[in-house]
Amino acid sequence: MSQSQELYQTMHWMIIISVIGISCNLFLENRNPQSTISWLLLFSVAPTFGVLLYVLFGRLKRRRKKLILHSKFITPQVLSEKNDIKGNTLSIKSQKLSTIIEKFTGVSINSNSSASLLINGDEMFSKLKEALLDAKNYIYIQYYIFRADTIGSELLDILRMKVNEGVVVRLLVDGLGSKSLKKKLLKKLRTAGVKVSIFDPISPWSMGTINYRNHRKIVVIDGIKGFTGGLNVGDEYLGRSKIGFWRDTHLFIEGSAVEELQNIFLQDWHYSTSDHSCEKIQINRLNYNHTKSYDQFLQDESNKVKGAVQIFGSGPDTKEPTMRNAFHTLLTIAENSIWIATPYFVPDQEIFTILKLKAMSGLDVRIIYPGKSDSILSDSASKSYFAPLLESGVKIYTYQKNFLHSKVILIDNEIASVGTANLDVRSLHLNYELTSFLYESDVVVQVNQSFLNDFSVSTQLDRKQFIERSLFKKLIESLTRLFSPLL
Repeated sequence: MSQSQELYQTMHWMIIISVIGISCNLFLENRNPQSTISWLLLFSVAPTFGVLLYVLFGRLKRRRKKLILHSKFITPQVLSEKNDIKGNTLSIKSQKLSTIIEKFTGVSINSNSSASLLINGDEMFSKLKEALLDAKNYIYIQYYIFRADTIGSELLDILRMKVNEGVVVRLLVDGLGSKSLKKKLLKKLRTAGVKVSIFDPISPWSMGTINYRNHRKIVVIDGIKGFTGGLNVGDEYLGRSKIGFWRDTHLFIEGSAVEELQNIFLQDWHYSTSDHSCEKIQINRLNYNHTKSYDQFLQDESNKVKGAVQIFGSGPDTKEPTMRNAFHTLLTIAENSIWIATPYFVPDQEIFTILKLKAMSGLDVRIIYPGKSDSILSDSASKSYFAPLLESGVKIYTYQKNFLHSKVILIDNEIASVGTANLDVRSLHLNYELTSFLYESDVVVQVNQSFLNDFSVSTQLDRKQFIERSLFKKLIESLTRLFSPLL
C-alpha cells in the first residue's frame, strides 16, 4: 500500500470515528429532533463536509467564558423601583403576559416610558442624527452591520464631533456583520477619541463563536433616549442599493425603558472589551437626574403616556432560548388576531403548530413576507412551510414594493413586538437578539396602521395556485427545509 493510500485510509477512518462521536453527542444533548435529524442526514450524504460544518457551526452554544455582569450592575437602587400603579391599569392579558416574560427574563415592564414607530431608513436616520447631535454626556451605539458608506460616514462624522465636545462615545459592532469596516478606519476613530470594540472578531482562533452573532441594534443617548429595531447602518436601508426599496421598522424610546437597552449594551461591551468600569458612578448619576426629569414630565402630562414597554435580550449566554419562549407565549395568548412581518420565516415546530392551530380555531392569522428576498436558500426553505399554513387558514401576503425587513408581531391590536429577531432558527436559538414588547400604548396603534399600509401594497397568496406550483420548486423547497435547522 502506497503512502498516499495509507494517508487516505487514515483520514477516512478519522472521519468515520468523528461522525460516530458527533452522532452520539447529538443524542446525549437531547436537541430538537429536527436539528438532530438534519445533522445525521448531512453526515450520511457528505460526511467530511458535515464534520467540518459541525466543528464550525454545530456545537451547542456555550455560556460566555468572559465575565458577564448582571444587568442591574449599573442600576442605582432609586431606578430599580421604576414601575408604578400604571402597570395595574393594563388588561389582564397584558399583565399575565408581562409577568410570564419577567419570570424567565428577569425584566419587568416600564410604565414611565414612551415609544414611537420609525418607518424605513429616512425616518430612522433623520431622527437618529437629530438625537445624536443633541447628546450632552454619552452615546452608546451598537449594530450588527455598520458600513462606512454615505450614511455610515455621516454618522461617524457626528460621533467624532461629539467626542470633540466632550461626549463619551462607545461604538460596538459585530465581527462578522461589520467585517467591511477597515482597520485603518477603526484606528482613525480610536485616535479621534471614539471608543471602538468588535464583538467576537472573525479569526482562526474564534471558530467556537463564529456561529453566534450579535444581531442587536442599540443606540442609547444620555440614558433617556434609545433606538432599536430592524435597521442596521448602510445605504441599502435607504434604498440605495441593487435591492432597491427597503421596508423596515424601528423604535424611538424615551424614559426609564431605555435603561434596559443600556444594560444590554454594557453587558456586550464588557464582554467584548473586559472593561467593567464604564464610568459607573457617572452613569448612575446621569441616569438618575434624567429619569427624575422625565418622571416630572409624566406627572405634568401623564395623559401623553399610555401602556407599558418591556425590553429584553436573548442569546447563547442564556440557559433557555429566551426569544423563542417569549414569542411562543405571545402567540399562545392571542385571542382574536396574529399579524406577523418577517423577512425570514423558518419557524421551529412549536411556532409552526401554534400558528396552524390558532388559524384553525378562527383567529385572523396573517404573515407578510418579502416579495423579493435577499437570501435564496432561506426564501426556498420558508416557502416549504406555506402550504400547510394556507390549508389551515393562515393568510400569507407577499410585499410587492420590494424587500421587507421588518421584524414585527401584533396580537389582538393590543400587544406588539418590535425588535431585531426574525422568525427563524438563527434568531430564536443562536444569535444575540433583543425585542420590545409594547403593551396597549399609542405605538401599538401605529404598528396596526403600518400593517394595514403594508397589506394594501401586498398580494395575498392563493392557496390553490400556490399548491399547484411546479414539482421542481416543491423538491427544492423540501430539500432546503430538511436543512432549515442548520440555516
